[in-house]
Amino acid sequence: MDLRQKEAERNKTILEQKTAGARLNGQLAQAKAALEQLQEEVRNMRRNEKELQAVLHALKKDVKKCGWEPAKMDALLKQTREEYNVDYTKAKNERLEKERAQLKQEIKALRGQLAGVNASQG
Repeated sequence: MDLRQKEAERNKTILEQKTAGARLNGQLAQAKAALEQLQEEVRNMRRNEKELQAVLHALKKDVKKCGWEPAKMDALLKQTREEYNVDYTKAKNERLEKERAQLKQEIKALRGQLAGVNASQG
């Protein structure tokens, strides 16, 4: 009877640990999702900050050229934002192309490994 009680206590402890582990895994998943969302917000804020800095820098130079006429300033502001967005998109595209090429190489290497495994099993 003493052995049965110990086994029952052990099983209860294991069940409690599994339940606690499942609860922690759920909390971890929620924390990861929240972290990913915050990281995305940070990326967006950094991009916005860079855009504003680039626009401000360009405007400071362009204001000297055109004077303080509001219509010219509005046109320059719009043009500068569009130029920044084009440059940003080009840089992002280049980064994505590099990532794509790297992923293609990784896929090729994995296919080679898979072929080697299949050949050794066959």
